[in-house]
Amino acid sequence: MRFLKVFSFLAFVIVFSCKEDEKKTVVQTKAKIEEARSIKQPALFSYLDSSETNISFKNVINETETFNFILYAYLYNGGGVAIGDINNDGLDDIYFSGNTISDRLYLNQGNFQFKDITLAANVGGGEGFKTGVTMADVNNDGLLDIYVCKSAVKNDALRKNILYINNGNLTFTDKAESFGLADTGYSVQAYFFDSDGDNDLDVYVLNHTSNMLEANMIKVSKRDDGTLGIAQLEDYTGRTDRFYVNKGNKFIDESEKAGVLGDAFGLSAVVGDFNNDFKPDLYVCNDYSMPDKLLINQGNNVFNDELDAYFENTSFSSMGSDFADINNDGHIDLMTLDMAPQKNDRRKMMLMPQNFNKYEKMVKYGFGAQFTANAMQINTGTNSFSNISFLDNLAQTEWSWSVLLADFDNDGLKDIHVTNGYNRDVTNNDYSRYKMDELQKQLNQKQITLKQWIEEIPSIPVPAFLFRNSGENNFEDVSDSWNSGQPSFSNGAAYADLDNDGFLDIVVNNINEAPFIMKNNGKLQLENSFISVDFLFEKNKTAIGAMGILTLSNGTILTEVYNPTRGFLSSSQHQLHFGIKKGLSAKKLEIIWPDRKMQIIEKPELNKSISVKYNPTSKYIGETEKNLYFEDNTAALSKGFSHVENDFIDFKREALLHHKYSEEGPAVAIADINGDGLQDVYFGGAKDFSGKLFLQNASGTFTRKEILDFELDKTHEDTDAVFFDANADGNQDLYVVSGGNESSANSRNYLDRLYFGDGKGNFSRVRNVLPEIFTSGAVVKVHDIDGDGQQDIFIGSRVTPGRYPESPKSYFLKNEKGLFKESINTWGKEITNIGMITDAEFADLDNDGVSELIIAGEWMPISVFKFENVTYKNRTSEFGLDKKLGWWNSVTISDINADGYQDIIAGNLGLNSIFKASESQPTELYYKDFDGNGSVDPIITNYNEGTSYPLHNRDRMLDHMVFLKKRFLRYEPYANATINDIFSPQELQGVKVLKANHFQHTLYTNQNGKSFNTQNLSSGTQISVLNDAVVIDLNNDNKEDIILGGNFYGTDAEYGRYDASIGVTLINSGNSNFETISPSESGLKISGNVQHIKQIEVAGKPHLLVIRNNDSASLIKIKKD
Repeated sequence: MRFLKVFSFLAFVIVFSCKEDEKKTVVQTKAKIEEARSIKQPALFSYLDSSETNISFKNVINETETFNFILYAYLYNGGGVAIGDINNDGLDDIYFSGNTISDRLYLNQGNFQFKDITLAANVGGGEGFKTGVTMADVNNDGLLDIYVCKSAVKNDALRKNILYINNGNLTFTDKAESFGLADTGYSVQAYFFDSDGDNDLDVYVLNHTSNMLEANMIKVSKRDDGTLGIAQLEDYTGRTDRFYVNKGNKFIDESEKAGVLGDAFGLSAVVGDFNNDFKPDLYVCNDYSMPDKLLINQGNNVFNDELDAYFENTSFSSMGSDFADINNDGHIDLMTLDMAPQKNDRRKMMLMPQNFNKYEKMVKYGFGAQFTANAMQINTGTNSFSNISFLDNLAQTEWSWSVLLADFDNDGLKDIHVTNGYNRDVTNNDYSRYKMDELQKQLNQKQITLKQWIEEIPSIPVPAFLFRNSGENNFEDVSDSWNSGQPSFSNGAAYADLDNDGFLDIVVNNINEAPFIMKNNGKLQLENSFISVDFLFEKNKTAIGAMGILTLSNGTILTEVYNPTRGFLSSSQHQLHFGIKKGLSAKKLEIIWPDRKMQIIEKPELNKSISVKYNPTSKYIGETEKNLYFEDNTAALSKGFSHVENDFIDFKREALLHHKYSEEGPAVAIADINGDGLQDVYFGGAKDFSGKLFLQNASGTFTRKEILDFELDKTHEDTDAVFFDANADGNQDLYVVSGGNESSANSRNYLDRLYFGDGKGNFSRVRNVLPEIFTSGAVVKVHDIDGDGQQDIFIGSRVTPGRYPESPKSYFLKNEKGLFKESINTWGKEITNIGMITDAEFADLDNDGVSELIIAGEWMPISVFKFENVTYKNRTSEFGLDKKLGWWNSVTISDINADGYQDIIAGNLGLNSIFKASESQPTELYYKDFDGNGSVDPIITNYNEGTSYPLHNRDRMLDHMVFLKKRFLRYEPYANATINDIFSPQELQGVKVLKANHFQHTLYTNQNGKSFNTQNLSSGTQISVLNDAVVIDLNNDNKEDIILGGNFYGTDAEYGRYDASIGVTLINSGNSNFETISPSESGLKISGNVQHIKQIEVAGKPHLLVIRNNDSASLIKIKKD
């Protein structure tokens, strides 16, 4: 939750609403949903009315002058749902928490008939503000107890959490005090788990800081090493989560010893084994600026926060969370929610602009890379996670609360249910920016009351989301066809098979209206099967944390973990649920208990509930990392093998850029420069950081050699480099491309440099041998173009600084005995202004003995230029490559299928970003000097629900072009505006348009030198940008395999960064088909801001040198026999 909470209520940004507009929006939304659902029937879920279920609970929140969401900002977070069989009759019962009303307990009487037994059971929750609820057998007597959390009110006595101990006769007794669990913090939810393996349940109580005025503060303090970092407080009273250790039904607060103290606003957590050591860990979702926590269990009830070691980025306002194996690889994945709208108008109306300065400071001071979007964190099996939330539009689901990962259609894949909505649209930009002063004045003059002010704030309900898992980490939005429900303010949710038909139903707690009882109709509609697993009670044993592994007849392995408390404020059923697709059977079911002991049930029968008692027959031995092809050898690199990026924010000069162009280094070049038979490395520097030369030693280590001219030239930014013999003296010389975006256009900082080598490892810059070219370059390639025995040069230019996306001029340099003359007019008129080039290669594609020039770039196709009649001609269309316009980053040339013709591996943006493109719905860039101030105004557009809209929000657009402020006085007109609404026909005259219709990484297979077939690389490669590739036979089967890598951190903070890749290994199975090998199997783990992967021989063995921007390099040994 990012709306402003650092306030006294008089300064709070609240907004005035037009009730008629609000009502109209709700009616229109409902009508659209009904129209869509009338086309696709029947739905998977139907909604049961209270007249059918007898569930009359309604979480009505009554606000007053002294108790309202201004005084308590979490007032609208809602209530929870706990589901469990409280009387062991085989039917799951339901408990609802009511924030300001009585909680309710409903006894399941079968066939979706429920009886309210709240009063008789004595479980109304008492006074106070109730939040999360969970069911667990706290005292280990075989009966589910109920733990209710409380918050909001200042009176400590009214914030005492409640522990309802089950008496076994449908009554309960509050024993929180005697058990030591009457926590008086501002509690959100409790998580019961066996932290120390002693077979009783300990508990983590999620609390938030009492002073909500501090919510958005970034508090830093000086660390022991003198640097600034997240502030550590001397006193955490009233500020922290609590960890209680169970010592014979008496819980002892060991929070400080456990290492869980913190100053944050936690909203949910998941319990799970994140590092496969069979000790339960905790992922804690924190709201506002404080980072999430990953508390890795060290044993003996001690935890270490290791978030940064496992996650590249997180949600900003992390809310609900769940932990499940979504891709059936045996590794448990994590999803967290945030508050990002999906629809174009809602996003522009509701989201506040990101401040890049604040983002960079948060990263610098240890708050991590946090972005306003949901996160789908895929477990790589190597103690790391990759966020793929933008791959299938999971990133944006409105102001979201609960996420549940479960198999709702029983096809063996876990689907997603998301609740959302906030009772007051406090982040509505029109209201918060333009009505606050008026309302503040009215309040100060006592013309309105605080309650009247609140009632005027917009209240727009929104529908929940359902996503169907279609396999291979892909999801389809089935909110309409499966029926996610009418617009509402939905919060806590839980799933359970309420009628024992083998399909999971969903229960949702809404604000100010009846809960949703979502009956799953899968049994009537689908032919899929199920197996459910119950754990039989045994004294002094707990099944919490047990794992079920079901192997199916086709080899698919389904994994379930027993941890009922999940989602948001809620806990789900106390069984394991396995969906089994039609036509498949179960081969075996392995039950792995928390003590790592295992028992096996052979050929379990389908469509049955299996009751399992602790009776292990063996010890479970999990899979270990195989590391078949790679092992880390970074220790061979010296400490200086790292890159430091200079501080520069491109967006300050060019506000409408979608990413930086100043962070595309460093350069790297490899060659034996001193004739000792060992390959050495030039490692480029950023602006104001010199390049470095590393000489390889016979032992396989590297030593840096100081070169004076490198230090003198550090004002340049090195974006590419190559060793070659420029002057035919037999020694390796070094050409370095100067690039970046920091300096003004035509600055001398963009002059490329040539250093002559003496064959002994020494280099000196030679002047007057290169023409003075002042363009920001990206790539250099050498080739004897004219066949005179001398290496000529092609320089591909990247960007015109300050004037994106105007095409910079690229160049050919003809080598005349060590002097280089510009020859673009002779050799490449069709290339000179082709576009913003990122990579290039010379290769003979048609086997005629003459190499073509293959070029990659932004807003263009992979382009092929053929040398004809002493010049390069554009033959892209003749080769059939002109249709796929992308943001290409790299080209790698190799004969992949061994047919004698060179193929092309082309690296692109990938699919895991906010940018989506197709032939019919391309990403486009409109540019001209719209406001006549001499600068270029680039406006990028993206399709949303079939219409193309400008991507950037109103503030950035209007700050860049001030004349538009008179045209868009408010946010709402802009939120719905297309490019044709923003500019008049006259203003659009002369506008230039660039298009991209293809963002997939692609393998182009050569068809006898005449054309290319297009083959998108596997979905596992599409989760980040692809910056480089290496082709090598890894498994000695005489087929070329592919190693891929790349990420990019220089993105706009508003849209997240591209950091999901840890490298990909593709094993060639023939006929241009490839099998993606998991990182735990291959051993390839190259995370970070990877810009290059280069093959290098070290100590006589093949290696990969991995080069990162603003980080250390890695050296990976290739394990070849």
